Amino acid sequence: MTAHQNELLRAGLNNFLMIGDVYRRDEIDRTHFPVFHQIDAVRLKTKDELFETKALSIFEEGANEAFTSDQGKQACHSLEAVKLMEYELKETLVGLAKTLFGDEIQYRWVDVYFPFTQPSWELEVHYDNNWMEILGCGIMQQRILSNAGVTEKIGWAFGLGLERIAMCLYQIPDIRLFWSKDTGFLNQFKTADINSKITYIPVSQYPQCKNDLSFLVTRKWRFFKQ
Repeated sequence: MTAHQNELLRAGLNNFLMIGDVYRRDEIDRTHFPVFHQIDAVRLKTKDELFETKALSIFEEGANEAFTSDQGKQACHSLEAVKLMEYELKETLVGLAKTLFGDEIQYRWVDVYFPFTQPSWELEVHYDNNWMEILGCGIMQQRILSNAGVTEKIGWAFGLGLERIAMCLYQIPDIRLFWSKDTGFLNQFKTADINSKITYIPVSQYPQCKNDLSFLVTRKWRFFKQ
């Protein structure tokens, strides 16, 4: 979905969400699957929105937008701008995690590499006695903004996996269950109140089957409609 950011940036949007399916090569296990659904978010800020004083700047004078694969700030960004954006980004996402999972949720930040952000981080939450990544985020590569005609702003972005959020919320042990057509799984999430608390109840690992039942009855047998 990241490829669609360019058209929205060119349209002049400073804050937007995108929701869609994602496809990637990945090992299949209980928390990984090559197809999943994701929310992407972008937030841009100008110098005046970021700083209270005109003495500070978003950009380092004379620096370029050359790509590097380390975790340091981009050469074109000032340290002050990056630190403020990092603080806002992490505060926003920690607040989101607490809203979803409760104030007592255990979480941690992990430094990672992503091609579209620098520096970059993953937010992990403690779930089922393990740490599970629920989103990736970072300071947007400035060249992405420049290529979309955005020259005087800095941005942060994140991508949040919806299946993993649902796994934590509903105690679903395996991401592959989301592709199940078993009504024993699907019917558990049919509710008139989307805010009702639902806890997944395990179903048989074997495929569903339909069987005909036959009864041998006497002529005197009486049936009653319910």
